[in-house]
Amino acid sequence: ASAINQQVKSNNIVNVVSKEKIEEIPDANAAETLSRLPGITLSRSGGEGSQVTVRGVSPRFNSITVNGQALPGTGVNDRSVNLSMVSSDLLDGIEVYKAITPDMDADAIGGSVNLVTKTADPGFQGRVQVESGYHSLINDIGTYRGSITLGNRFFDDKVGIIAGANYHRVNRNTDFYEGDIEVLPDGSGFRGNSANFNNRLETRDRWGASATLDYNFKSGKLVFDHVYSATSRDVVTRGMYARPTISVIEMDIGMFENEIALNSTNLRGEFELFQAMELTFNVGRTSTTNETPNGYGALAGMESGLQQQAGDVLPLEMFQYV
Repeated sequence: ASAINQQVKSNNIVNVVSKEKIEEIPDANAAETLSRLPGITLSRSGGEGSQVTVRGVSPRFNSITVNGQALPGTGVNDRSVNLSMVSSDLLDGIEVYKAITPDMDADAIGGSVNLVTKTADPGFQGRVQVESGYHSLINDIGTYRGSITLGNRFFDDKVGIIAGANYHRVNRNTDFYEGDIEVLPDGSGFRGNSANFNNRLETRDRWGASATLDYNFKSGKLVFDHVYSATSRDVVTRGMYARPTISVIEMDIGMFENEIALNSTNLRGEFELFQAMELTFNVGRTSTTNETPNGYGALAGMESGLQQQAGDVLPLEMFQYV
């Protein structure tokens, strides 16, 4: 109800995902949660949402913030932010502003996405969530997910403390094939022109922690929060590429590791100084990293000295390694 009221009362075009909706649906990350809003589409990697497109505008033209603090880009060639590093278990809500107003930073042509971390509610609160899954491609229970959140308020609910942590491991393994055909030179039929067989073994680990301390004054509140969230990928790719028309077969293998991370610390406050005056501020430091410390690859090819004729099939023993 509060999320709907926020949308109705806003003087902007805004959509809000509430904490209850985030907890109802086991989305893998914050990008997946955002995809359930109107006007939002995702760029995906390994079947998992990563970057957010608002109303058709490229991710590099959107602003991503955590509690109002802008996130630096994680893209190598642009300022787009990969939200697959942020677990939805750490969030209290998500706000999407589809049109900027004069009180907002003018760096969001498409829109602004604000990730809101959790604050403590009155009374002790605890939540533990554990999940697992089965991956048929590797015939293994290769998916694990767990999170814990604890919080409470003290001193007549003036002081609130809440902290949480999460861990998620998932296998994003895939097999895929692509190829094409061409017409035979004599026009009598078709033959294969190329065939690519690829296997990708990818393990993703996502972990994070957050903590928030807030104090309620008579005329306002002060909030201090810290969030750390990261995703690492361990990838092995194997492929075979066949070019029958030029009598070539290539095989390759590649391995790389990648980690993206978010580290954000904020101190923010809201105070009513007089009846007609309000003071709000947000001071903090936010950083993102995108590192690929290791990457290796190898390529081997085989070719035949014979020229293939229409309809000919070359035996494998005629190929030589090059």
